[in-house]
Amino acid sequence: MLCSLFIPLTHKYGGMFPEGGSGELSESMGRMIKANGGTIKLNSTVKEFNISGDEATGVILASGEEILAGKAVVSGMNIKQMFPGMTGGYALPEGFAQNVKNLSPANFAPIHQHIALNELPAYKCDNEDVKNAFWVEFSTCDKEEYWNAFHALDLGHPRDDLYLAITYSKWDKTRAPAGKHTLYLYGFCPYDLADGGA
Repeated sequence: MLCSLFIPLTHKYGGMFPEGGSGELSESMGRMIKANGGTIKLNSTVKEFNISGDEATGVILASGEEILAGKAVVSGMNIKQMFPGMTGGYALPEGFAQNVKNLSPANFAPIHQHIALNELPAYKCDNEDVKNAFWVEFSTCDKEEYWNAFHALDLGHPRDDLYLAITYSKWDKTRAPAGKHTLYLYGFCPYDLADGGA
């Protein structure tokens, strides 16, 4: 749901990011949790979900400590970590565990490059819209070509035309020393190359 809203929300409200870097988002969330009476537990591995009826009511840590939920249990874990091993014998819907088992990751993944620059990048398409864009994406406008590019990645063929460039330091001066900039380059690469390399 959130991913499907990302592009339209960006077009409507513009790009947003935490000043000081992505780590500041989790730091801010931590401050908000503590300010509202919450507790943050570090190095506390969840072993199992506590389930009553059809609802998760809390978690059991590897230490044996049980934490009961006040309103909800929210998890950001990979579904394969949770089901069926962490549901304590709960009767999952028919076929659900097998469907989870059958899930497999894509044959390609995003690669993030963080690059220090002496100046802002100068793009070939040098106009005010590009200069002031929150991000610049290098890709074709043709739907079939775009689909074929991801299909090529799936088959192990790297691409040099599917990159996204963001220069956060243009808007957030905490990201780089005065007069310098950072470039966040995001692109997809196959895990295993078609010629046998990796």
